[in-house]
Amino acid sequence: MRCQAVSAIDSSMKSAVILLSGGLDSATVLAMARSDGFTCHTLSLDYGQRHRSELDAAAETMGANDIFFGANAVDYSGYPDCRPEYVAAYEAMANRSTKAAVEGAHMTIHTPIILLSKGDIILRGHALGVDYARTVSCYQADEQGHACGVCDACRIRRTGFVAAGIADPTRYAV
Repeated sequence: MRCQAVSAIDSSMKSAVILLSGGLDSATVLAMARSDGFTCHTLSLDYGQRHRSELDAAAETMGANDIFFGANAVDYSGYPDCRPEYVAAYEAMANRSTKAAVEGAHMTIHTPIILLSKGDIILRGHALGVDYARTVSCYQADEQGHACGVCDACRIRRTGFVAAGIADPTRYAV
């Protein structure tokens, strides 16, 4: 799912930046934000990660006061930034250190899936029309975006589809 870049913001809708990795969680959060009436602009970061195929599945961004982040409790162990305490601290910092916030625009970080199971995330995204075949969660995906099927992300993703009772559309290498 991709958000279209717009040259003029519709003043009747709130704009939001969606942190989009190209994986299952961030694609679901994008669909949730759109469903909640936000005009979405996506932000993807190339930080030298091993899995370039996630970036190929993501889009571009423009500024907004609402930021959506696909943080999820299942990922707490490997990613400290997926903890509610981190998100609250980051939102407080953003509201003290950005020009827009200092001038009165309040920054809000939304984490709508932080307490959901992977199965519940998939069910929610499926109901919103997310095409999970177009997402990549694998840490070791090949250049064509085929998942390895054995890394932690692949195992968690596969278990989520089983829990949701939805066929896993992931393109596995083996």
